[in-house]
Amino acid sequence: MNVGERESFRRSYPELGDSPYILVLSRLHPKKNLASLIEAFNALSQRKDFASWRLVIAGDGEVDCVAALKWLARNSNGRVIFTGWLSNGVKAAALNGAQLLALPSFQENFGLCVAEALACGVPVLVSRRVNLAADVLAARAGWVTGLGPGELESALAAAMSDAAERERRGQAGRKFVAERFGFSQVTRELVALYHCVAAANAQPVVISPTYHLTDNDFTHSH
Repeated sequence: MNVGERESFRRSYPELGDSPYILVLSRLHPKKNLASLIEAFNALSQRKDFASWRLVIAGDGEVDCVAALKWLARNSNGRVIFTGWLSNGVKAAALNGAQLLALPSFQENFGLCVAEALACGVPVLVSRRVNLAADVLAARAGWVTGLGPGELESALAAAMSDAAERERRGQAGRKFVAERFGFSQVTRELVALYHCVAAANAQPVVISPTYHLTDNDFTHSH
């Protein structure tokens, strides 16, 4: 994705200006723990060194949940931006322009948006309850944190304060996704499964979700 395509998201939301931003790309639901994320971000954004940052929440949910999150963001001086659902092209631009993707969920079976962000070279901040958290930690592809506002605030501060480290972890994430979810790896695992079935082998074979990810095309093969 070129610079013009990345900047298309900012043109759609001029309140972003040139500010660095953290992206949430998710259904808005209490299990996503976004209330704690907003609280942590609001506290950090009062500091002079983080005042230029924005938190972009892209997604939608039940009316009461969205209203509660917007109420929490009311004192952010416009630093928390709700966009609603994004179309595929705008979503890709939002991902590629983000400095960090956050998913601090209480529970997450996989976390597709995490894999999408890493495929774009964007580091992630996830809770320990996101199933990809161990992989993120092992690959040094982002920050793994607890669920409370204080823990989130500490992890966010570490990520927001070090551009060079965000770049390193983003590139590590891109490498991890290419190796873990690329076509070659998926093919090898499928071949192993077919051999296992053909031989009536009782040994289980662990198959990765067949998410085929590129910077511009995110598809889930069934």
